[in-house]
Amino acid sequence: MLCGLERRLLKEEVVRAIALATCLWVPGWCMAEVSDKVNSVPEIWGIGLAASAIGFMGAYFRPWTLVLLVPVTAYWFIAFLLEIHFSDIAPALRVEQGAAYYVHTYAALVLWIVGVWAGWILRKRRSAA
Repeated sequence: MLCGLERRLLKEEVVRAIALATCLWVPGWCMAEVSDKVNSVPEIWGIGLAASAIGFMGAYFRPWTLVLLVPVTAYWFIAFLLEIHFSDIAPALRVEQGAAYYVHTYAALVLWIVGVWAGWILRKRRSAA
């Protein structure tokens, strides 16, 4: 039989072993929640669509506005791409949102570029006719 002191020491050892196991295993289960700190997919598409429409109208009707519109929109996309590719955020974001999140981001960027380019080309064709 174990006396009171031996039982208490055994309990302390068991508690230490459980605490050590928990400290070693739990971080593998934990997931950083970064999705709530970055834009959602509908927000990305909304920004891409709005930027594309405004860029198209600016390029088509008043090309001089592109001097203001392109740097502001490019700054937003560059800042967002740097944020989602940052070494602390990218792995957790890829686990939470999947690779499709990055596809949506780049597709919205391409949508903006195509919108500005289409407005510019259509303006050139209109002025040439």
